Amino acid sequence: MRTDNDQYQQYNTNMQHHIQELNDQINQLTQTNNLLKSKQDEKNLSDHSLVLEHDNLQQENQLFRNAIDQWSNRYEELRLKLEQMTKTLTEKDEHIIELETKINNSKAIEDKNPLIETKKEF
Repeated sequence: MRTDNDQYQQYNTNMQHHIQELNDQINQLTQTNNLLKSKQDEKNLSDHSLVLEHDNLQQENQLFRNAIDQWSNRYEELRLKLEQMTKTLTEKDEHIIELETKINNSKAIEDKNPLIETKKEF
């Protein structure tokens, strides 16, 4: 009977050791799980921060695109205005040259023909 009791004691001791080992493994796995959850939470937070930063950069990029479009439109307006002004000034310059030529021709005729001047006096 003692042997049965000894065997039972031995079995019980072995089972307690085994249970303790399993508890230790459970504790270790729980710690590892908690650590992994913590890392996952940090990663999620980091990912969320990156998403927010990406959204902010996209908004900023859109603002820059809008500004570029506005400046491009304004540049085109000014370019067309300048082109029109240049055309108008060129036409005026041509007209001035034409008038100066006529004046010079008139003076040349007046110098050659004093009768025209006399005519003007009367």
